[in-house]
Amino acid sequence: METVKKQADTINDLETELSKARKQERSYEEAIDQLQHDLDTLEQDNMKLKALANNPERQGLGSLFQLFCIGG
Repeated sequence: METVKKQADTINDLETELSKARKQERSYEEAIDQLQHDLDTLEQDNMKLKALANNPERQGLGSLFQLFCIGG
């Protein structure tokens, strides 16, 4: 009978650990999604800056202000 109780306790412990691991997994997935969104935004900003740098007219700091403050 004691063996059955130990097994039940072990099962409960494992279920608790599994629940914690799933919660942590969701947390990591959310962090990855946020990081991917940030990366996408930075890549878009980088492309805009490259285009601005390659612009022969070189519109100056006003364009940079518009790009980052207004969302260009």
